[in-house]
Amino acid sequence: MVMSSKSVVFALLFASVDGARVARKRVSEDCYSPLDGKLLTTLNVCAAEEVLEVEDLVAARQCTLLSDERAFQSAALGQCTLVSIACDAQFADVLKAKQLNATLESMDAGEFYRKMSGTAKSFVEDSTSGVLSSDFYTAWRDLETIMARVEAAVQDSAGAAQLETIGTSVEGRDLKAVRLRGDGWSPGMPRLVLTFTVHAREWIVAMAGTYAVEKIVEKAKNDRSWLAGKEVVLVPMVNPDGFKHSHGFWRFHRKNMKVVDGILCTTGVDLNRNSGSSWGKFGASSRCAAETFRGESKLSEPEAQTLDRLFREAPMTAYFDVHSYGQYLLSDNSWTTDPHPRAAEFREFGSKIHFAMEARHGQTIKFGPSAQTLYVASGVLQDAATELGALGYTFELRPSGFQHLLGFTPNVREILPAAEECFAGILAGIANLDSV
Repeated sequence: MVMSSKSVVFALLFASVDGARVARKRVSEDCYSPLDGKLLTTLNVCAAEEVLEVEDLVAARQCTLLSDERAFQSAALGQCTLVSIACDAQFADVLKAKQLNATLESMDAGEFYRKMSGTAKSFVEDSTSGVLSSDFYTAWRDLETIMARVEAAVQDSAGAAQLETIGTSVEGRDLKAVRLRGDGWSPGMPRLVLTFTVHAREWIVAMAGTYAVEKIVEKAKNDRSWLAGKEVVLVPMVNPDGFKHSHGFWRFHRKNMKVVDGILCTTGVDLNRNSGSSWGKFGASSRCAAETFRGESKLSEPEAQTLDRLFREAPMTAYFDVHSYGQYLLSDNSWTTDPHPRAAEFREFGSKIHFAMEARHGQTIKFGPSAQTLYVASGVLQDAATELGALGYTFELRPSGFQHLLGFTPNVREILPAAEECFAGILAGIANLDSV
């Protein structure tokens, strides 16, 4: 790789960093503290061999990879892509020696992310107002605050919704579901299941899940006939352990908090690679250090087992698994690019959801089969639900496109519009369940 003019400037900037600044520690620790004093660097990677070179450098220097798997998958196919890492100042010598095409983004990665996205904050509701304040969606919220908001919404539902404990996490936290069952519903009638916050670092999804619970419960309370003959079940926090960890220790944590034994293993299993569907095929890693580690066996994780039980309670008409980021609406299949036998049904039902999401704020949202539109992945929840008879979809919320720096750490301004776009799609799905 050839050094660009930016790379020369980058090298000079590296040389100007003194040891005192690199070693600086913050008085109070937060989820960005592991990045304090580290230099935030973007590398332009264009080939499979360059992917391996960068991976080796990251491991050898104990750098932190901040881009998601899309970056390396694109580069492995020969498409130039940007990969962001945080590393100590001495990494400059390595970059210069290997002539890597690199750009310095920030002298202090921790401060960069605090400024651009921020940390989670608690929120105290004004109990005298009688309504849930929209100020809740002006900042990121922590686990306790989010679950308190969900509980408050259900308590105010006048019986239209129930909050149930459906399982426990690896660390023993309750997994909660909000269930709304319209008059006359029985198993075999229209049923929609929704899951949120499968991946810990996707904070915007946790906010959208809270918003969806709040607004669906409010609508069901005000119109008792709205869900007649239908059941809607929402799991706003699939991965509470990982989510908690992402707030207090490491902002970019993705997996659950399973302690995995082995050399160089990192904590956790990817809950969206651990389902019983197509487990262990391409698009999920057997390496315990990988972000997409599939686990030791299918459904090895208690969170995945809980969702499997929920799926099998009664036939599902549709299933929505909400993630971030990129602004996609993805249908089956995820594990293969072969057309699904129900492709026409996926297009017809999904087009209504797609239209509603785009219409809410005029944003472009890409719609299509998951493996063809985004990338191939196996053991995912969307496919598991589809194998049980549902039309399974994945929502990928804001921000749009591939964001090598801020994909998982958007500005708080994105919270409410993302939640509104997600909710618009959910409403369209509920309205059209009878047509499936």
